[in-house]
Amino acid sequence: MNTEHAFSALIGDIYDCTLEPGRWPQALGRVARFLGCERTLISLSDLQHDRVLIEQRFGCEPEWIAARDRHLPEVHAALQSWFAPGRDADEPFVASRALSPSYTVASPYVRECLQPLGIVDVAHYFLIRSHSYLSEIVLLRHASAGPFTPDVLERGRLLLPHLRRAVTISKVLDAKTIAHRQLAQSLDALPCAVLLTDGRGTIAHANRAAGEILAQGQWLADAQGTLRARRAAADRELQRALRLCAGDEARLGAVGAAIGLSAPGSAPVHAHVLPLCADTSRAQTGSPVVAAIFVATAPDHGAHAAAFASAHALTRAEARVVHALLAGHTLAEVARAFGVGRATVKSQLDSVFQKAGVARQADLVRAVLQFAAPPVPAPLDGRRSAPRAAGGVA
Repeated sequence: MNTEHAFSALIGDIYDCTLEPGRWPQALGRVARFLGCERTLISLSDLQHDRVLIEQRFGCEPEWIAARDRHLPEVHAALQSWFAPGRDADEPFVASRALSPSYTVASPYVRECLQPLGIVDVAHYFLIRSHSYLSEIVLLRHASAGPFTPDVLERGRLLLPHLRRAVTISKVLDAKTIAHRQLAQSLDALPCAVLLTDGRGTIAHANRAAGEILAQGQWLADAQGTLRARRAAADRELQRALRLCAGDEARLGAVGAAIGLSAPGSAPVHAHVLPLCADTSRAQTGSPVVAAIFVATAPDHGAHAAAFASAHALTRAEARVVHALLAGHTLAEVARAFGVGRATVKSQLDSVFQKAGVARQADLVRAVLQFAAPPVPAPLDGRRSAPRAAGGVA
């Protein structure tokens, strides 16, 4: 499989994790292989108390994780000293570039956690970063592969927007891994809207992003402490999903339900209702919380569709179909919106398939998402940061 196809397949695996969170280790394994690593992990950490709140991993043994946890103060201190105002948010911390040889020689973390495994380089890509919290994907490179090269680091940067989107709606944020006292703080660190409710929709917690959505009242409302959807049809689906979470979560399934909140013809907004298992999350929160609701708004894909259309010489009509499909519309809706027959839209889509070299709508979306990965941005001051002195690993 060539690099382009491998990248497209990997993006598909990452987005599959939003519906099947149990696939995160498998997806992280593919990330590791794509970037020439043996081990990788994705986590949310509390920087104030030097502890990992949530984590999924590939190739990392429990004994190694326990040893790593003992050295989190050192790791977090190194990362925080590297953060600087104006630094490009997509720029990874790469140990071989950011740390001096003298630091590496003196580091207990390097000596006790990395050298015994033959790890010669570590890269940290940041998904969420604030004063108190850090979400990141960490890649560990073995001596047989050597330190990270510029082309491999660039590949990692192309994955960042997809990882960020997937993490916000994935059950990698499963509450069963968070103690009650940490739950609200952890959810507030997320950029997406998250609410916790009981089976009747009573709101137990709404993070900051969710609070803003409730205040606007466009899609969801706080009706005297109860979560309601503005559209009647959406509200019926929402209340049914919450009741199933409380009494028959097996019917809802581990992946939950996706409920359309926006009106037909407008940019799609969905509420993803995920059941919290009775023997874990409910017990740990000490409340009758049975569901986590993630609200996801679709980005504007106009520029991405335009770039894809230009690259594949699509006609204006074909580009219009691609843009509409990315916005979540069906072929029938596209036909009605443009005043043409469904067969015409199907013919235009088939032409797009042929030009793009794909056979399914899902593959087409993945191909356009590849174009959606932004180019490497410059720092806020418009200058590239020069690499620091090469050194060892942390």
